[in-house]
Amino acid sequence: MSNLANASSLLHTPQPLPANWYTDPGIYEIEQKILFENAPGYVGHELMAPEVGNYHSLEWMNHGKALVRTENGVELLSNICCHRQAIMLKGRGQAQNIVCPLHRWTYNLEGKLPAHGAIWLVYYPKMMIEWHPHSLIISHIAPSGPLTCTNVVEFYHPEDIALFEREFIEAEQATHKKTAVEDEEICQCMDDGRRELYRLGLNEAGP
Repeated sequence: MSNLANASSLLHTPQPLPANWYTDPGIYEIEQKILFENAPGYVGHELMAPEVGNYHSLEWMNHGKALVRTENGVELLSNICCHRQAIMLKGRGQAQNIVCPLHRWTYNLEGKLPAHGAIWLVYYPKMMIEWHPHSLIISHIAPSGPLTCTNVVEFYHPEDIALFEREFIEAEQATHKKTAVEDEEICQCMDDGRRELYRLGLNEAGP
């Protein structure tokens, strides 16, 4: 028990930490490894997923993980699809399986590898060619940084279509633009998942 009556003990207090200990990234890394890495942690209460099939994605972890109630209790699962690293669940709800919204890769409630999915074929590394009965569409990617790029799209049509079917061309290009907007949303989902993997220090690769 401390002797609060002994005033002399107050004269031998330890030196305070230097100011750089509160801001130095190196010190932060040491603290994370020694103090926090193996310490108990709290991610959420079991009532966040009270019934079998309930899920609750963890917003404070950027939805990179989710609590899922299984027959064996509440599990903390990765919420990032191994196919194209997209975030799968958002918020809370009920599900029989965990299904990625992009290509329908399907996981069971234990987060096992997908039982089935879809095939997405493109020409790598930067070009895609679409050949339709009345048009040839060539698109290629021009990277401008680790997280940004420009997609250049060119349309080619037979001469009779190009000269006399302007409405057809405009309708086709409008449809392609709509698809491009949907692709941008898909890319944003994948980007969110990959950013969270990077933040967690994980380097997962899809099949």
